[in-house]
Amino acid sequence: MRFAKETMYPAELGVDFNISQCDWFQWLLQDNAYLQCALFTASASQDLSRQKPITQITYSHLRKAIALLNENLSNTDRAVSLRDSTVSVVLTLTMFSCMINDHAGAKAHILGLQQMIRMRGGIEDFRSNTKLCMKLGR
Repeated sequence: MRFAKETMYPAELGVDFNISQCDWFQWLLQDNAYLQCALFTASASQDLSRQKPITQITYSHLRKAIALLNENLSNTDRAVSLRDSTVSVVLTLTMFSCMINDHAGAKAHILGLQQMIRMRGGIEDFRSNTKLCMKLGR
């Protein structure tokens, strides 16, 4: 678990994020794909910290997160398909794929992220969400 946390949020970045100034918590209440992805991440972290294979519960959250993500991505409203929480879900799936050495999955997610960034007008469009922008830059 510590390895996963340090990989995703290295301390050397030295950035202090004030939880009261970000929307990440609100996304749990507003975006079902993001909520399922958070549940998947928590469950996967627990599996990995116990050094056990990924459990069926974890895979269940992953399947739900991907299904809901696909709903968001196919939404004709760009405000839904390209919103920060949707991008964050794809980013989280990318990082997890990298952690478990799923190179094909990571590549697919990275290509999707690149397309989403392009459709939003470039990385500059994410400057209002410092944490997300930093994660995308990695």
